Amino acid sequence: MMRRLRTAHLGSSASRLTQRLDMLLTPQRVRVYPLILFLGFGIALVISWFVASGRLPLPDFAARWTAGRMLLDGADDLYSPAAQARVQTQLLGATSLSWFVSPPFVAVMFVPFALLPYPVACVVWTLISAAALALALRISLAILPSGDRPRALVIAVPMVGSYPVLELLGGGQDSSLVLLFVVASLRWLANGRAVSAGLVFALGLMKPQLIFMAPIALLLLRQWRAIGSFLIGAVVLVAIGIAAVGLPQNLAWLDISTSPLYAEAVQRGQAWKSVSVPGWLLSALPPDVGHWGELLAYAAGVVLVLVSIASLSRGRPSASQLWAFAGLTTAIASPHFMVYDLVLIFPAVLVLMEHLWSADTRVLLAAAFVLLWLVAPLHVLTTSLPWPLTLIGAPWTAGVLLTLWIRFRRHCVGERPPLQQTV
Repeated sequence: MMRRLRTAHLGSSASRLTQRLDMLLTPQRVRVYPLILFLGFGIALVISWFVASGRLPLPDFAARWTAGRMLLDGADDLYSPAAQARVQTQLLGATSLSWFVSPPFVAVMFVPFALLPYPVACVVWTLISAAALALALRISLAILPSGDRPRALVIAVPMVGSYPVLELLGGGQDSSLVLLFVVASLRWLANGRAVSAGLVFALGLMKPQLIFMAPIALLLLRQWRAIGSFLIGAVVLVAIGIAAVGLPQNLAWLDISTSPLYAEAVQRGQAWKSVSVPGWLLSALPPDVGHWGELLAYAAGVVLVLVSIASLSRGRPSASQLWAFAGLTTAIASPHFMVYDLVLIFPAVLVLMEHLWSADTRVLLAAAFVLLWLVAPLHVLTTSLPWPLTLIGAPWTAGVLLTLWIRFRRHCVGERPPLQQTV
């Protein structure tokens, strides 16, 4: 009896704290504070490009520009870190490698940028990336019921003024294109243009780790034409990659994910800015765990995907809920889902607003917003500390996203009308 009373008291205290925190999230604060943070950190980021020796503007874009440049020069070692480093040192004056690890057809996409001087290419790419993000948000808002759009416009401000957007634009990443491909596909799927939707979904394979749940969702929705066109699009993209760089380089790309350098430099080396559960575990586990830690992290991701599929199969979510849940599953289960990739869950946040907009949800999203801005400072402060003090700099945003995923699974993937074939 006493234990139940203590549990009830703790639950009541947590509820009161949540309500108090939720009261702090006034519309004015939601609109103003994100823009102040975005502007302040953005100015600091730009200054660092000119102050830090050998630091390139848009460092992630440098990898893609390099790949395009190597194709233009007829290089036959596209995925060689040493060859990429030579190009970046000779043409860009870089002192550290920005490693191109995207699929071969992505290198073809960036050939036009490699025809431009790097500073000009950076400006053009930033404009394209920002336009893709803006268009994706516009499409996402248009999908919502008209009554929810005014409230969604308020939520869009902290999304646009979030650290993932700054990291995406400031680093020169291409996740905004993947987001645009996804929301455009969902819109066309809703309009009955399944073939077009599947083909555009295939373009998202420029980052396969961000859309691996899409074919599963299409299967659950029995969108056979979309699945067929998706597979055709994937084959065409593979063929483009083979034609551009040859079969050996395509096989070299497949080998990257299992290479020791990738595991050390990317999976473990960048785990601190991951937002998925596998990345969270890799960052939090002691460094001497070795390969067992990687296996545990990947196994956790597989379990989350299997639970998600089982939940969607047994439950009866609407199509919009299914896609939102699939997006959240991708974020928490992907082996490589970084801070800048979080723009992919913006549509899911809008669905949460429509179906699960409680004080708990709002406070969890606010906590994720704050934790994301602390990612880089905490990493700088803790990177030289011994374990377990490094846990302070672990990507705790993953825990918040996991909590949102659990709540969404309980409330939005439960007893709902049968699956629809529209969004």
